[in-house]
Amino acid sequence: MIHSMTGLGIGEAKAGPWALTVELRSVNNRFLEASCRLPSVLSAMEQSMRERLRRELERGKIYAQVTLKAEQDSALGIEVNPAAVKEIRALLDTVADASGVHEPVTLEHILRFSEIFNNNEADKTDPALARAFEEALTQAVNEMKSMRAKEGTALAEDIKARIEILENDRLSIEQLIEANVQSSHEKLKERIAQLVSGTSVDMDRLHTELALMADKMDVTEECVRLGSHHKLFIDYLNGDDAVGKKLNFLLQEMNREVNTICSKAAHIDIQHTAVSMKNEIEKIREQVQNLV
Repeated sequence: MIHSMTGLGIGEAKAGPWALTVELRSVNNRFLEASCRLPSVLSAMEQSMRERLRRELERGKIYAQVTLKAEQDSALGIEVNPAAVKEIRALLDTVADASGVHEPVTLEHILRFSEIFNNNEADKTDPALARAFEEALTQAVNEMKSMRAKEGTALAEDIKARIEILENDRLSIEQLIEANVQSSHEKLKERIAQLVSGTSVDMDRLHTELALMADKMDVTEECVRLGSHHKLFIDYLNGDDAVGKKLNFLLQEMNREVNTICSKAAHIDIQHTAVSMKNEIEKIREQVQNLV
């Protein structure tokens, strides 16, 4: 199935109190290039993420954003541990009794103990977090592949319609070729006859030269090769492999044949048709740039 290089994929998963989101966006690029932004707690997973994207998405510039949020947000990223507060208060009371210092325990005393606070950050060693990351990444990749497949199908249908236009133009040129060659041959004979009037000419040699000149204006071979390129183009579009690079190469060959037709054919209708084909090939090239 043909895939576009542009797409979007979002995956979500939970690990305890944490909500994890993976967002993927892709645009056209000659090769696969991944730009990944992960929270520090997941930094160890960046390399495996890049390898996964390279393996499954093949081509495109991929922007990957991973976010991790606690379901109960804390602006400071910390929270109070009530049990620790009670234990420290009891501990300070015991110390006061044991020391004979009967000074009242204040909040300032308790705040000196960092144990009363829990750092509200994810544990990077938590296996549940790693599983949530893989789950969200899988969802995002699958969603992107699905979107790229839909866009690729639409692009392929448009390109096939344009290839059909090119093929119809090619057939029109083939119909004009015989008349063009015969007409050019006759015009050359008339012109040469005027130029050599009253002089001695080797007619066999003249006919040979005329045949060679007419052959140089014959674009039958170019039309045959174009027909082969059109067929191969459709075969690629109907296949399952990544075809963007192959189609780009074929377009270069098709454009070369049409350029040759423009330069060789003396018939004005053939030249006009060839110019129209060049315009259609350029439109196809723009579409092919979006394909994997």
